Formats: sequence, C-alpha cells, structure tokens
Amino acid sequence: MTEDQLVFLIWPELENYKDKIYQLYPGPENNFSLRDTDEIVQEIILARQLGKTKIVFSNLSEVFLPAMLTKFNEIAEALDNVVGEHDMFYATNSFNGEAVYNMFAEKHNWKNRITILAGHCIQYSSQCNWYKYKSLPSYEVKIKDKMFVCFNRVPRLHRIKLLEFMLGNGLLDKSYYSFISTYDSINKVPFNIPLITQNKNLLPIKLNIDETINSPTMIYNDDLTYHNNSYFSLVTETMFYQDHWIKECSMLTEKIFRPIMLQHPFVVLGNCGLLAELQNLGYKTFSPFIDETYDTIQNDNDRFAAVVQETERLCAFTNEQWIEWQTSIKEIVEFNKRHYNLITDHRVTKNIEQYFE
Repeated sequence: MTEDQLVFLIWPELENYKDKIYQLYPGPENNFSLRDTDEIVQEIILARQLGKTKIVFSNLSEVFLPAMLTKFNEIAEALDNVVGEHDMFYATNSFNGEAVYNMFAEKHNWKNRITILAGHCIQYSSQCNWYKYKSLPSYEVKIKDKMFVCFNRVPRLHRIKLLEFMLGNGLLDKSYYSFISTYDSINKVPFNIPLITQNKNLLPIKLNIDETINSPTMIYNDDLTYHNNSYFSLVTETMFYQDHWIKECSMLTEKIFRPIMLQHPFVVLGNCGLLAELQNLGYKTFSPFIDETYDTIQNDNDRFAAVVQETERLCAFTNEQWIEWQTSIKEIVEFNKRHYNLITDHRVTKNIEQYFE
C-alpha cells in the first residue's frame, strides 16, 4: 500500500470525498520541516484552485515532531482567512494525538489550528504484512528454552539502559535478545554503561537479522521459534525517554502487535498508558499474572524500574510455576490473537465526515 492510500484505508468514509482531498507527506525523509513555508503555501493554494479544498498532511506511521507542528502553524497563519481549522488535517499513528497537539498549541498560544486525525495505522499494516501467519496452532503449555524474547534495533536510550541491566543481572543468556548496534554508536549516552563497555565485543547482538532478513516490521519463520520457545516478550517500544519527538505522544507499533499475533504474553517498556489503550481496543492484558501497575507510572525512571523488577520476578520462576502461569494465560493469548485478526476499524478519530461535506 502507498502512503496516499492509507488515509482511505483507515477512514474508508473519506472515499466519498476523495476529489476534495490533497495530501502532503511531512515525514522526515521528505525534509518537510526544512521546506520553504511560502512554497508549501503556494502548493496548497494551487491545489485549492483545482478543487482540492481539504488538505491532509499524511504521516500515519509516525507521531509528532516539534518542528513539524511549528511548520503546520506557519502554514495555517499564512493561510489565515483562507483555510480554516477543519480544512487542514494531520493524520497520525499517535492515539492521543489530538490531546498532545492541543497541549502544544496552547503552550505556544497558536490562534490558527488544524484538525488531528488519529488512527492505529500500524495495527492495520501489520495485519496486511502478517497475513500468512493468521492461522497458528493453539498456545502450547510446556517447559521452554528461554525466559523471554527482546528485539532491539534502533539504539534508543531506554534500550541501552536495559542492555546494561541485562548484563548486570545475567539475563542476556536466558533470553532471545538482539541489540543491532555497535559500541561506537551508543557510547555517548547521559548515564554510565560500564558493563556494556566491558562487554563491547559482544555488540552487535544479532538473532536472525542479516542482509536478507532486515525488516523490523515483518515476521520471519525464526521469530516463531523464538516465541514458541520462550515464556514472554519484553517489548521495548519506540518511545520512552525524551527524544526528537514530542514525548507525550503515544503510539502502538508492530513491536506490541507481534507478540499478540504470535500468542505471546508481554511486558512493555514504553510510555505509560499503552496497556490501557490496548484494553480500549478490546484486547486483554495479563494482570494479575503479570504485575502491570508499571503502565500507570508517569515518571520514566520509576516506570523503567517497575518493568525490570517484574522481568526479574518472572525470570525467577521454577518450572512448576511456569507451567501453572502458562495455563493461566493461555486463554488470554488465544483471545488476543483472535481479536487481532477480527479488528477492521482502526480509527481513533471518528465522525469526521462533517468536516469533508
């Protein structure tokens, strides 16, 4: 699927207004934030002259970058009295995108606003990408080779900190663990990493990633082995500490949908509220079999500590405890897999036809 198709796949009701819609793609690969504002304004004016009265900035796999929102405001100000709030839209994968945008706009006293369209685009795209794994055997209760699986590709701060913890607690050998970065790419972080430094020759840590298997959004046959032979997933989501985006933005990515698809219980190292959003979507999570109070903790360091504490607790189980635990969560993972396959509505923002009529 192409970027210009995604808006109509997430909001199929917009097909009726396709002739009115003009899409722009503000992703970083398009250098949108660096484009001349007058050039973008002229592009929009020309599109409106051709009958495209609704402008959609489509970035459905991502969240917000401050420079991007600032550019939207510059455009809205330049088009004041020409294009209204419900004539320009930003389509995002951030499920709390409307609240975050309004907070950012209020903070900067913006008079001219745009309308946010939030959708679970990655839930949709993962369904499309993983269709051949739609039918899997029932969850098997058994003694497994490893405690957990944890994939780490981009070296974000919380993933580096987690690797330091893993080395200090002897958990690396108990897991299917990847960390696809060299020491030279991570050695300038705002905290000490003495154990990573001592073990820098271990990096990068690879599982099945090579020149032919390199897409983090796909499922490969080896992934079935990793999940079938471990008890749970430790999911390091994209967002945790402050980075180049607006930290308060939250999204669900393929990282959390992979264990759902593969019938694997999970602990999530990510923004607070991710489990609550999964529940809003109709999924079940794993309390009381997993202590999920971490999902409510606002402070990043405290949430990190709660996640690793729960990981340690689970990894201390005996074989007998693991059998009992798997028996308890079997119904949940099988329900989630069925529910994932049945979801067809990926909209967060609904009732939007009023803006396009």
